[in-house]
Amino acid sequence: MLCRDQVVQLHGIEDKLTAKNAKLVVIGNGGPQYIAGFRKTTGFSGTIYTDPSLATYKAAAFVSKGCLGLLLPSVWLAGVRAMLRGNFQGMTRGDAFMNGGVYVVKPSGEVAYRYVSQFSGDHPSPDAILAAL
Repeated sequence: MLCRDQVVQLHGIEDKLTAKNAKLVVIGNGGPQYIAGFRKTTGFSGTIYTDPSLATYKAAAFVSKGCLGLLLPSVWLAGVRAMLRGNFQGMTRGDAFMNGGVYVVKPSGEVAYRYVSQFSGDHPSPDAILAAL
């Protein structure tokens, strides 16, 4: 459950993920018709699922801060950082207020790492994810 900026960052370390026998899977919340556009803007060719019902997000205990969450200074700062990297989100498809996160799940089903984004643009570092592998 990653935003465009996070996918672009992780896409850049896919070779390291592969070396650790890991696979990046994205779960969005827009309609299936938006997957092709997401692929085009991120360059991500891996597995993408979508859950407009947000059931997966709720099961993962991810949170929505609502429209007031967009007023947080941390959100604006994260947006500026994304723009400077050339990864500005642009038009959001799906629930723009729902924050995602990252799970690293072992083949046994055990959760090795969990990160819940507290605001838009709050992401774990790729190094933290790699360390969990």
